[in-house]
Amino acid sequence: MICFPGGSIEPNEDFPTAIRREMDEELSLQVEVIKHLWSSRTAWGTNLEWMLCRRPEGQPPVPDPREVEEVFWMSREEILSHREVLGSMPGFFERIDTDPHWDRL
Repeated sequence: MICFPGGSIEPNEDFPTAIRREMDEELSLQVEVIKHLWSSRTAWGTNLEWMLCRRPEGQPPVPDPREVEEVFWMSREEILSHREVLGSMPGFFERIDTDPHWDRL
């Protein structure tokens, strides 16, 4: 399934610390967390936290094959039209489209 990078929050971690660790583990990216965007819960009961991050310019992702099979750069339209996209992703895009307080950076 196609999805954004992510994972679980370990004991004594906050959301920004967890996403920085996960991005480093999965893609060898040292990201800057800009802000928390949204909290959601999947139909199967998993709590999700959606964060906006910035990677250093010129730093390509290097996937850890134990964590990530492939890396794709996709437009929003490509993500939403893909048949193997994780079910939580369309909800995220719907949320940012309908939230009047959404700040597009």
